[in-house]
Order: sequence, then structure tokens, then C-alpha cells
Amino acid sequence: MDYAPEPSGPGGNEVDEVARALDTAHGRIRTDAALLEHQRNALERHLIEVSHDLRTPLTSLQAALERASDTTNAALRGELLAGALFDVVYLSALTDNLRLASQLRDGATTRLACDDVDLCELVERIAVRARVLTRRRNVSPSARRPTRRSSSAPTRSPSSRRSPT
Repeated sequence: MDYAPEPSGPGGNEVDEVARALDTAHGRIRTDAALLEHQRNALERHLIEVSHDLRTPLTSLQAALERASDTTNAALRGELLAGALFDVVYLSALTDNLRLASQLRDGATTRLACDDVDLCELVERIAVRARVLTRRRNVSPSARRPTRRSSSAPTRSPSSRRSPT
């Protein structure tokens, strides 16, 4: 059934104007309702994906901790705990990424877009994560701040630097 008013000629009457206004409002409401439904469906899909992304490392973490608590083999326990630590680091990065994604969806700008980034701090954070992840492989990544050169000290061009042997 079509409830659109029948045209009544130029100008129309007040009832026609009210009917057109109601039709316009109804169209906006239907458009907004469709948009809200689309957003709700997208949010549900996103939550399902996030739930899966969290459930997998949590299950792995739980299994590793249960096995580590049940074993008497010290080497196996160490290996299981290292795997559990890897899962914790992964979960930490995942939650950081989810928080950032949520902020970006809400219209926030990234820190990189507004502020300077302390590269030394960033490298140190990466080194801490790398130490945790590489400990069981007997690898020890490190990060050091370069010594500052005085303004009178000569600088070498990249081509004049010697590579370590």
C-alpha cells in the first residue's frame, strides 16, 4: 500500500504539505534504521572475530599452565611456561591493538598523527617484548641509546662507515 499523497496541483493544501513532511521523515527513519541494523551486524561480526582471537591464545595459555603444573620434568615445564609467556605477550599486543582500533573507529587520531614519537622508548619496548619471546632460544636482544656527539665532532657518511666483521 502506498500512502503517498496524491498531487493536488501547484501549491497544494496544508494536508498535502504535512503528508510530504511525514513521508520525508519516514524515509529518513527507514534509512537510519537500515544503517543502525548494518552497524549492529558489523559489531556482532567484529565481536565474534575478537572473541575467537582472544579464545585461541587463552586456551593455549590454559593448556600450557595446566600441563606445566602437572609435570615433574623441569625442562618440559620451562618450555611450557615459555609458551605461556609467549601467549601472554601476544594477548597484550592484541588488546593494545583492539583498544587502538576502537579509538580509531570512534574518530580519534593516532598518536603518530599528533605527537612526536620517542624512538628510543619505542625500541626499548620492542626489545623487552623480544627478550621475553626469545629467552628460551638463548637469544638476548638488546637496545642501547647511541652516545650523543658534540656539535664539533665530525660525522661519517654512510659510505665511510665500516661494517662489523
